[in-house]
Amino acid sequence: MGTTIWGWQPQIRSQQFAVATTGMFVGYVVGFLYPNFISGSNPGPVFMALVAIAFSFFVGWIAQKGVGASTAVNLAINIVQISALMVFSVLALGYRASHPSGTAGFQYDNQTLATYSYQFASAKDGSTVRDSSGAPLPLLDSAGKPVPFQITYPQSDAGGNFLTHKSAASVIAPHKFSFVFIQATVAVLILVGFESVTAMGGEAKNPTKHIPSAVIASLLI
Repeated sequence: MGTTIWGWQPQIRSQQFAVATTGMFVGYVVGFLYPNFISGSNPGPVFMALVAIAFSFFVGWIAQKGVGASTAVNLAINIVQISALMVFSVLALGYRASHPSGTAGFQYDNQTLATYSYQFASAKDGSTVRDSSGAPLPLLDSAGKPVPFQITYPQSDAGGNFLTHKSAASVIAPHKFSFVFIQATVAVLILVGFESVTAMGGEAKNPTKHIPSAVIASLLI
């Protein structure tokens, strides 16, 4: 009994994490597409809870369809996920390479959910100065013209908190001991569930051959 309980704990935590993340993600997307309906930065616990409950029932419906349906959905999700990661990686690397520090860019305003080509004017308390409609006012130069917004990649903020990497080698290099723990937590969440393929032993034609191969392949992928 104890082994069963402890063995299921990682699976339960993984599912709870997935359901909660789905609620936040859906809230962000809906808020971004329909800002008058809900706030993308803070959709609210009620909306996220409703999405999480609906997603839980959806996952349960897939599970009761059997191994074939679960496998097909899982395969489709993995294809979409890996494809999206590859596309995003290419776009991010291409943008960084073609937009060095000092290049003219757009500044995003999380209140109006719009982008602007100028720097925002700031009040004495550091807040953004806005007009009557809520749009940020531009910072003006000595000639009275808006100061263009330029892309910068500061390595840290005024408080010394890490922001960006100065080189490609800096991405994989350890910076702080606390960062190692954060990445270890992410690694655990990524790897939790790779052993779930062993539960499919009864469905495999040759489990002694295919199950070990599937476990190793899932780790490598």
